[in-house]
Amino acid sequence: MTDDGSTTGDPHVFASGGKTDRHDYMAARKFGAQTRDLALAYHWTGKNVYARKAVEFIKHWAINPETAMRPSPVNRISVDNKWGVPASVEINITIPNFIYAAALVNNHPAWEEEEHKFESWTRTMLQELEDWAEKPYGNPVIGYNTNMRGSYIQHRAAAATYLNDGNALQKAVTWYKKHAIYEVNDDGSLPLELKRDEALDYSLNALQAFTTMAEVARHNGINLYDWEGPHEYGGEKPVLEAIADYTAPYIVSPDEWPHAGGGGRSQEYLDNGAIYEALYSQYRKEIYLEAIRAMNRPLRSGDYTGPLTATHANLFEL
Repeated sequence: MTDDGSTTGDPHVFASGGKTDRHDYMAARKFGAQTRDLALAYHWTGKNVYARKAVEFIKHWAINPETAMRPSPVNRISVDNKWGVPASVEINITIPNFIYAAALVNNHPAWEEEEHKFESWTRTMLQELEDWAEKPYGNPVIGYNTNMRGSYIQHRAAAATYLNDGNALQKAVTWYKKHAIYEVNDDGSLPLELKRDEALDYSLNALQAFTTMAEVARHNGINLYDWEGPHEYGGEKPVLEAIADYTAPYIVSPDEWPHAGGGGRSQEYLDNGAIYEALYSQYRKEIYLEAIRAMNRPLRSGDYTGPLTATHANLFEL
């Protein structure tokens, strides 16, 4: 997967191709999801054919000299800063699929002693993700929407976990608590997302990212599901629960959404809404189950969370 829409002239730069034509991003998103699903198939069945193909895809994306992406989250606008966003949300959505896949096929013979190259690639990416947060434009106050901050920090946490870097994960959790949910109303609505044309899709996209961050943390013994929230938030529930509570009724009845972008169930809507499988497993709220039923199981996301009914449905029954 090399890019044919890069403004830099570098074929190893991953660029979305612009707002009106995101062909490179859509292809990369599909490729990453296929890689993750192959690794899950290996995890569930033990069949090596799935592991070999997953490793082949990871090598194509990150290791092979002819096709590898340069490991940087800021590729898309390294020359053309017309969107004013210095870290690519497309990259932060795409790359975790390869990280999760690599973790599932860890130490498989198909790596042919090249697994360390992907680890090095991920280490470089993680370092750039951390460096971005320390630069002036890493301040989330400056034009970075809530869903973008969420996708950024779940990518960073996934990379830290894959590398077994507890210090990097703790720094990611600290950044999440300080910056990720930068603006949230007491009712759980996200004011920056409500201003957008597809406000429901983007609110759900942010929820998917925050919940993924909570899942990564949970697997590392850190509870973000019960975190009260930033000091700006004055609600009575944990902030993640409040955000989930706000959007759940509108999955059941999208026509009642009072902001822009309601009235139907787009593919993006279903991709993001599938995260209620994980949320229901944690909070066990009836409205979350109603939302799941409204979307019709089995649910899966085209993003990094994948086949959520298969991986996260009713975990409390296990």
